[in-house]
Amino acid sequence: MKYKCKKCKEEKEILKGTIGIFDDRVICKQAFCCGEYMKSIEEEFNGFPTIHRNEYTHEDRIIQHKAKQKAARLKRDGYDKNEQKD
Repeated sequence: MKYKCKKCKEEKEILKGTIGIFDDRVICKQAFCCGEYMKSIEEEFNGFPTIHRNEYTHEDRIIQHKAKQKAARLKRDGYDKNEQKD
């Protein structure tokens, strides 16, 4: 993406960057110039194709919850997965 500084009018093209939310707007941490974040130059934006999410999805949470329920039910019924069997 291309960025432009409001003060010095410098332009930067950043191919790999760290994005974050700051003051209710999405910023690129590498697009910092003259004491503030640069503004992105409008161009055709097709999303973030290589974004890596590190939080659980809703489906992951459901799977985890069901696994915990099953483990609690088995333990309640006398089956313990950590117990050694002869």
